[in-house]
Amino acid sequence: MNKFLANALSSVNAFIALIIIFVPGISLAISAGNPIFFILGCLAGLILAILICGTLALLINIKDELVLANQSLNDLKKDQS
Repeated sequence: MNKFLANALSSVNAFIALIIIFVPGISLAISAGNPIFFILGCLAGLILAILICGTLALLINIKDELVLANQSLNDLKKDQS
């Protein structure tokens, strides 16, 4: 189950980042009534997306590297037997 959730999160991570970027921009532009606030909101959303989705991507990458290292150790153990 954990493997399925990690793979699903990996697939959806970019979509989550786009939502995090554009939702603050749109909501700030609508509430302020000025289109320049769209850019400011998107910049704030970009910072949040980098922090949140970047951390998720890093954790997913660490998981993939650990799985690869485990497979390499198992192959090495089979070759030595």
